[in-house]
Amino acid sequence: MVQDDTYAVFIYLKETKRFLRANKMSLEVLYQNNADEEWQRLEDSSPAPYAQLLNQFWPRILKEITFRESLGDETIAYWQERLHSTVTVEKIERILALPIVTEKYNDYYDDDKNGYWSGILYFIFRLPAGENNPRIGIGRERRDLSLFPTVQDPFDVFICHFDLEINDNGARQVGLKYQPHNEGNTRPVETVEIKHIQTALQFWSRLEHKIFADNDEFLEEQS
Repeated sequence: MVQDDTYAVFIYLKETKRFLRANKMSLEVLYQNNADEEWQRLEDSSPAPYAQLLNQFWPRILKEITFRESLGDETIAYWQERLHSTVTVEKIERILALPIVTEKYNDYYDDDKNGYWSGILYFIFRLPAGENNPRIGIGRERRDLSLFPTVQDPFDVFICHFDLEINDNGARQVGLKYQPHNEGNTRPVETVEIKHIQTALQFWSRLEHKIFADNDEFLEEQS
């Protein structure tokens, strides 16, 4: 278990060879602050963040593995189809072309101009310019920061990103990505991560429901 490339806990089975007797397997739990430090045995006297990481996320790992093993091909295919039919290249292009985006929220790298709050969700826009893919991001405030000792800021969000990409065949497609923290790394969502896909679809539904009305209101203010 690795959190933000800083805190790491490693669980493994260690085989102990014994003379004239069957080898014995023992459970070992180690921790490491970062890649530059030696692994150390996790004990009661070890720093609290590592025990917290183990206690909070080991049960989650077991639960997630059980959930993934229960998924059938039909379930995975159903949610992939829902995602691809709901969030399309044409929809993203249409939203990124709205005046509220092109004139007001048109700078992805400026905190004051990259997007806006709509209720509990934050809408983020990256226009089709430069080397980076066009993107619509939808974020929500995290309520479980006590589980993440590496996050020092009292306010944090997790974000679902919808990117316009070019696949290996040269066709345009929508790629779904997940960013666990406001300052965290962004990674692609796997097909078996049904809960992330469901959350992304809920977020997208809210965006579609609000963005066009917000755009009309912006145009009225400008006229």
